[in-house]
Order: sequence, then structure tokens, then C-alpha cells
Amino acid sequence: MNLLLKRILGASLTLAAFSFLNINTVNAQSCAVAPTCESLGYTKSENDCKGHDVLKCPFDTSLVYCDSASSGSSGNCDNPVVGSFLYSDMSCSTAIEGSNSIIGIIFDVTNNLALALDYSNKTWASEAIDIPGLPNMDKASAQTDMNGQSNTTTIANYCKSNGKSCPAIEYVTSYSTTGTNAGNWYLPSAGELKKIYNNKDKINTSLSNAGKLTLPKEYHWSSTDGSTGSSWYLTMATGSCTNYGKYGISLPVRPIIKFK
Repeated sequence: MNLLLKRILGASLTLAAFSFLNINTVNAQSCAVAPTCESLGYTKSENDCKGHDVLKCPFDTSLVYCDSASSGSSGNCDNPVVGSFLYSDMSCSTAIEGSNSIIGIIFDVTNNLALALDYSNKTWASEAIDIPGLPNMDKASAQTDMNGQSNTTTIANYCKSNGKSCPAIEYVTSYSTTGTNAGNWYLPSAGELKKIYNNKDKINTSLSNAGKLTLPKEYHWSSTDGSTGSSWYLTMATGSCTNYGKYGISLPVRPIIKFK
């Protein structure tokens, strides 16, 4: 039990004992300021402290204290680590907490990115198409491209406006989970796939612990453009990045999300 928890527990016991005393001077004039739950550190709800022990405020039991250092409070992930589980309320933890739904695995703590638990094999497009506004990158540039979110938006808008079939983009933009909506997820760029590859051992351990399939070793589609008829993809076996035709081949498509 940490020092703050001990102090709060001590204060709670003292206040609880005080509340049972029948002191007739409560109506008397006093300069003392009555303590509040907030001033004693009871600032959260039980939902904020899922998976953690709580102390309830003696004045208002809807307010609690918990030591949530290992996991962000509801809707928060202050100290993510690679391989952490991302939950539906956008909190994160290195441990599985049964009271909340896991929606992803964190793979990039610099850019706050997590990959989905699921994937699907899709073709990039049904024909050779060039996406206006999306630069055609060489291999060196592709492997440093971290613009998957804007790439996806550009591709999705073009395909929809021009009646083009773009299965990989359609899959990621329609993907949703508990706590997220269609449009929150996107197709990773080649640089973001490289980050996934670099952390694949930790990611695979967490995927297995969550009861999911590990990353397929084959090539994964990216949202990084190579040319009119090709896009970049990256293999999880060796990390090799290759330029390949956008149509005629189905490969794993793994949605990712920016969680804060």
C-alpha cells in the first residue's frame, strides 16, 4: 500500500469515528473548514477504477480513491508501453482486466498507435488506379512514411467519389469495436507497418494472451502509394518492404488506431 493510500485510509478511519460522536457543538460557530471527499483524494468513480482496489469516501460513497498507476483512468492511457492492451474506454494496461473489453495492442508509444485484434485478407483495389494527392514514394521514403491516417482518408474519398472498388480501404474504414466507430481505424502506412514488425514479438505475445491469432508472416498491405498500379507492402517474416500491384492479390489488412 503506497503512502497516499495509507494517508487516505487513516483519514477515512478518523472521519468515520468522528461521525459517530454525538457532539452538540456542531451548531456552534467554528473557524474550521469541513473536509470534502475531493480534498481527501476521493476524486474518481468506481468505473474509473476498474480492475483496481478502491476506497469509498465516507461522506459520498459514489466517490472513490484507487491507485491506478499500472493503468490509465477511464478514457486515459498516460504511460503506455509496447505490447500493452488497449481497452474500449481508451485506457491501457500490461495486464488483462476482465471488466473491460480489449480492442487492440499498442505498438508505437511515440505516436500513440495500436493495432486491431483482427485482420482480413483483401485486395488493395480492383484495378490499377492512381490516387490524386497521394505521392508515389520510393522505397526509402515509403519506409519512413507515418501518414497512414491521412493516406487512408485521401484514398477513401477518391474511391468513393469515383466509384472505385478499394477493398482494403473499405475494410479498415468500416471496422469498429466496442468504444470505437467506423472511421476511427485506418490502413497503416509502410512506416507504421515497419514499427509493427520491429515490435512483433511483444505484439504476438499479447495477441496470444488475448486469445487472438498472431501476425501472419506474409506481406501486409500499406496505405503508402508506389505508383499508378502499385502500392507498398511489408512482410512480417523479415520486415522487407516491396512495391506490388494494387489488384489481383489478397493480403492481410490490419486496421490501426491513434488512441490519444
